[in-house]
Amino acid sequence: MKKILSILGAVSLTVTGASSVIACGCNKSQQNIKILNKIIKCINLGAIFMKGEIPTVTELLVYIKAKNSSAIYLTENDFAVKGTISKTTATIIGKGNFTGEVTLNYTKKEKVDINLLKTIEAPAKIIAENIKYVSKDEWWNPTRIKVFEAIQNIDKLLTKNDYEITCTCLDFFDNGHLDLSTPKILSLLIKGKNNAYGSTSKIDITLPIATTN
Repeated sequence: MKKILSILGAVSLTVTGASSVIACGCNKSQQNIKILNKIIKCINLGAIFMKGEIPTVTELLVYIKAKNSSAIYLTENDFAVKGTISKTTATIIGKGNFTGEVTLNYTKKEKVDINLLKTIEAPAKIIAENIKYVSKDEWWNPTRIKVFEAIQNIDKLLTKNDYEITCTCLDFFDNGHLDLSTPKILSLLIKGKNNAYGSTSKIDITLPIATTN
């Protein structure tokens, strides 16, 4: 196989006439050029969170990626704004390895009232090395996943940066350890920030008996 590859590597494309070797007319940089409107096919971004009356380039990029899986690796260095950004539209043009032009449409989304959150489902399972002395990471990681799922049920545009969680439990040991050989009640308070506002009333969930597998 190695011999075949070395033979192929030695072959040159030749023709009769004035030129004996045909060179490729495309250089590497030309081959890497991407067309912006082929990367951004969904131009209607819908309702988007923005801190001001018009979105920033950073905010636009978040929703471009959310609506276009093919734009996941797009960065702010790959495009520039043409003209000015308005309250409902923005035109961007490719730069660097990108070319083309896309006009985006959107509306401003108001902040979400976090008090709409009334219930949170408890984790179905908590795995711990010692069920009588469960570390905070062991019970907290599955719990905060459930909090995020509940937040997403209110509004799927909310992220983990849009709220803070305070939790209390009468049965905490040092450093937040819990004895989960029996179920324990955990009280949660969720406070909105950034794209959310307000706070919930106390929400109780019952952590299940932990298991070692």
